[in-house]
Amino acid sequence: MKIYRLKNALIFPAINEAVWDESAMLGVQSQNPRKDPKEFGLISHNRYLINYKLREKYSCKNSPIRLSGKYLYLGQLPNHFGHFLEECLGRLWACRAYESKVDGFIFLRYHDNIKLVPYILEILKLFNVNADKLILISQFTEVEDLVVPEIGSWLGGEKKWFKDWTEKYINIKDYKKNLPPKIIVRRSNRFLGRVAGFDYFSKILVSNGFKEIFPENYTIKEQIEFVVSAKVIVWEQGSACHILKILPPLNNTSLLIRRGMFVLSIENLIKKKSKRFMIYRDAQSILYHPSSNKIMGFFPNPEGLLNFFKKNNLIEDEAFEKNVFKKIERNDFVYFFRNYLIDIALISPVVKYIKPILPRLIWTKLKYFKRYLVV
Repeated sequence: MKIYRLKNALIFPAINEAVWDESAMLGVQSQNPRKDPKEFGLISHNRYLINYKLREKYSCKNSPIRLSGKYLYLGQLPNHFGHFLEECLGRLWACRAYESKVDGFIFLRYHDNIKLVPYILEILKLFNVNADKLILISQFTEVEDLVVPEIGSWLGGEKKWFKDWTEKYINIKDYKKNLPPKIIVRRSNRFLGRVAGFDYFSKILVSNGFKEIFPENYTIKEQIEFVVSAKVIVWEQGSACHILKILPPLNNTSLLIRRGMFVLSIENLIKKKSKRFMIYRDAQSILYHPSSNKIMGFFPNPEGLLNFFKKNNLIEDEAFEKNVFKKIERNDFVYFFRNYLIDIALISPVVKYIKPILPRLIWTKLKYFKRYLVV
């Protein structure tokens, strides 16, 4: 594992707008940037998104503040559970070795209002990181003496040694408890980014011996205990799935219920961490949109999911109650449109994307939406 030592290094702030163009300026830059490792910038899905032209343009218009002393660079700090686990653990391995040698640990804020919320502090404590040494930066900064550890983990990937490092701190034998052998890990936000009507199927699973888990109601330790103790896990696609990032492969069966947006990193993660992996793909987004992770999905053939459960011996034989499902699905659908669609699709900065897709939305989805229109 490498360590880079930089004098008078520049730290570029996290400007989210740049990520829309699949490039970003956030990260570290030495006095000789063309020789910098690409991992000094943002890595996502095994792509290096560092944009030197954007950095040059920004540095011409802005002067950095000066930070004297010696600091350890840890990367960006997003305000999102899944992204934190995927993007913020990769450099923590150096914290213990350098705790007494540096004046602080630097994280880049994705937004000025990002705080060290309880789950972040709990995960840092899990890896024996002294949170009192953390410094959150949101400005263009020049650091007198900067230590940059090699990155071991990022969204959608990791280096071989990262697994060995996490296992030094997490022994799953310590977390196995007498807990329900079958669980459903639900998406924390009931309406944003979930699949309409899934409550109907969750109730059926519960009646067949599953325990429903909403991760936000539990500590990180408790979430790990539920996951490592279960023999069968149904995952409703969402950020809670990323808890597997810090766990070794498990001797269980996992089923991923996909929502409309396809996220390969989640599928690959669950597949890698499960002895037996299944996925149900027949879900679509109700709207094509760049912010599709916030758009509600729906099941074109809802009875197909029930048959999938039966085929894979997750439930006993049970008839599909079409009218009950339609009522639950319609309530989800109406609530989403009343409370979220205007914010997400109409008055958002990406309003320019809406007009071109409206005809496609109407013609390709109407045959499915007609079930909502019948009372």
